[in-house]
Amino acid sequence: SGKFIQFCANGALAFARYPGWSNANAPLAQNWMNFPAGKTGLRFEVVFKGMTGSGAQRMAVDLYIDTGSADDNDRIFRHFHDHKAPIEAAFGAPLDWEELPDRKASRISITRPGEADSLDLSAWSNLRDWALANIGQLRMALQPHIASLP
Repeated sequence: SGKFIQFCANGALAFARYPGWSNANAPLAQNWMNFPAGKTGLRFEVVFKGMTGSGAQRMAVDLYIDTGSADDNDRIFRHFHDHKAPIEAAFGAPLDWEELPDRKASRISITRPGEADSLDLSAWSNLRDWALANIGQLRMALQPHIASLP
């Protein structure tokens, strides 16, 4: 929808304030925004996912692991999972660890409590602030572990 693309464009401008977070200069018509993680096959995302009973979406930020190789995805996910306690301590809250063995990727995420309607213009500021804070915290918590990947 046009409003969702506007939300992404607005979000891209906000994320542009953080050098190295994104090279995006135009929103795409999808339900997520990607940000480099510094390693091929890894990316940070802000994503609107699933529909709740009222038709509103939920917002999450995650590290998405998709190298194209199930074995490499599993190895990388295990590397992070082996460091779960210090990662969650650095993040400041429990994270969702989604190995997704039946899919081609895995992810480590945090989902915003409550609904997150990307079409509700009055909610954009709060959604953007939540996404910026949490993706920044997730990057900080995971970066040392990304850097230590073989």
